[in-house]
Amino acid sequence: DLRAQAARAQPQPDPKRARRSRSPSVVFIGIRRVAPAPFNDGAADLVIKTAAETEFMVYRSILAAASPVLANRIATAAERAAAEAPQAAPGSRLQIDLPESDFVLETLLRFIYPIPDPVLPDLDDIADVYDAAANRYSVACAVSALKTALASPRFLDVEPVRIYALAKRFGIDDLASIATRATLRQPAEWADYEEFQNMSAQDYHALLSTHRRIARDAVA
Repeated sequence: DLRAQAARAQPQPDPKRARRSRSPSVVFIGIRRVAPAPFNDGAADLVIKTAAETEFMVYRSILAAASPVLANRIATAAERAAAEAPQAAPGSRLQIDLPESDFVLETLLRFIYPIPDPVLPDLDDIADVYDAAANRYSVACAVSALKTALASPRFLDVEPVRIYALAKRFGIDDLASIATRATLRQPAEWADYEEFQNMSAQDYHALLSTHRRIARDAVA
């Protein structure tokens, strides 16, 4: 069969360089347009509209206490609303727009609100939420919980190289050291992880050199 011969003649993709599918969380939650409880409280005094135009109804005081960035956004929105409608009742509902996906915003709010913390089963999800919590909104409670999740055996024992790359991306030096030791459980032949795109060649070289040195010393 000429078609079969031609197919066999085609270069096959290197499985180490194959791109994995990202977490389905964004796709799944993107279908929804109504925020779930407790973020659908009609008595709330703040509406946050996401990039998908989903409206999360929340309380200013809770968000302002958790995030200085959000506290500033809320204060600015309140000042603007007062200037545009001076006769409006104090404490009337405000709206702010945030460029986050529904998934990232909902997860952040679940860390902020006095409810059980969400459990994130996928490193893609953790990375997206950590980026927002640490770099855009300074949500300390979320940052602390996500650091703990990244250092948990369910990730560190299975994908230590990805954990190392994420630790370097986010400047978590102690986690990078722990992940470096964890990579010794695997040979230094790693897939072309997506996280490498956000890591410097120097950091990659440091990981590889340390892995080889410790392995060599152990054999000696």
